[in-house]
Amino acid sequence: MMGIVRSLLMVGALFSVCLAAQTVVVDRAISAAPSASTQAVEREGGGFFGDTFRIGAAQDVWKIDAIRVWVAKDTSATCPAKLGDQISKITLLGALENTPVPGEPECRCHALIPVRSAAIEKGGDRSVAPNVKITSAGAFWQVDFLDVRWSLPGDTTVLYAVRATAGPSASCKAAQALRLSASPADAGYRLRRFDKDLVPEGPADVAAAPKWFNVQVRAHKDD
Repeated sequence: MMGIVRSLLMVGALFSVCLAAQTVVVDRAISAAPSASTQAVEREGGGFFGDTFRIGAAQDVWKIDAIRVWVAKDTSATCPAKLGDQISKITLLGALENTPVPGEPECRCHALIPVRSAAIEKGGDRSVAPNVKITSAGAFWQVDFLDVRWSLPGDTTVLYAVRATAGPSASCKAAQALRLSASPADAGYRLRRFDKDLVPEGPADVAAAPKWFNVQVRAHKDD
């Protein structure tokens, strides 16, 4: 038993050291306020919402090491208590934004692709993959997508989204009702819309109170 405890402590320590060695290049951390707002991921009628960020300067090349988001816990009566019984998998999707040609539909070659994905342990609250770490954070699950190794040019708009795959309980709609922590954004900022095939559809409709997903991105310049 003591051996298992030591192993877990070593994993936790290594996790902390690895994150400390990386630079936080996007810091939209979750609010500590108990009234932290959320934003639905899935759109009514199909498709879903994603978000954007930019890092570095032109001519730079950056490599993303980790991306952290916060998923709202589903405590509805129709869902089991354990995350692994609510959803079976969580996936980080990403792509670089391409400016569409006026009058032309968005090319499907610009669709989001899976960057990191992990199954959730049935009957538990843990990812079965070592490169996705899930921890409880009050009303949210803090989800760390680790060892991402995503190289991208600086000063480029990066698209990303987080989605869940339904779990074994047919009555639980946690995947369809997935919500991420969100905060007020700069004036005029808008989330991005994607269709069911992961293809960008442009900015979301203008809202009275614009917001973005809470996210932390760790990366290093790839010299």
